[in-house]
Amino acid sequence: MLRVRDGGEEVSFLGLFDTGNPAVRPRPFGLAERAAIFSRAMAGQPWWSKAGRLFGRTAGGIRTNLTARLETLAARHAGLTRPHSKLRALQVREAHATAMDAYVPRPSDVPVLLFKTTALDDKFEVMADYGWGGMTPDLEVIEVPGDHLTMFSPEYASRLAREVGTRLGAIRS
Repeated sequence: MLRVRDGGEEVSFLGLFDTGNPAVRPRPFGLAERAAIFSRAMAGQPWWSKAGRLFGRTAGGIRTNLTARLETLAARHAGLTRPHSKLRALQVREAHATAMDAYVPRPSDVPVLLFKTTALDDKFEVMADYGWGGMTPDLEVIEVPGDHLTMFSPEYASRLAREVGTRLGAIRS
């Protein structure tokens, strides 16, 4: 789990931001399960609100999927790219995904702080500890607002910063 420590560096804690253990794959929900989760989340809302949200989620999902596929193809076939360009960023994203798929963390005695978002996942059955529980005897899960893509956004960043600061202060003392 800690190659930095293997390299001789001191590590007093490991902070993870809404990151699952890549060796523990979450189970995708089936269509019926996703519909049930959506229904529970939208309970009490008028039908037009449910229909609008469902349409928006479906259209957004299709758009995101197509965009990601096109970006991935462009990044793979771009060859050499300019630093700080959109294509370079896409190539880096692809390299990170490949590295994460290949990485198998080892257990460690280093304390782990998992900053987990409170957003409901209606696509995958996600373990409460994101699969990190068996990797360290000292795991603390801290719930923070937002979802994976918004947890660092201006509306949630101050709360996340407070939570990180509190934990760092406790580790230092």
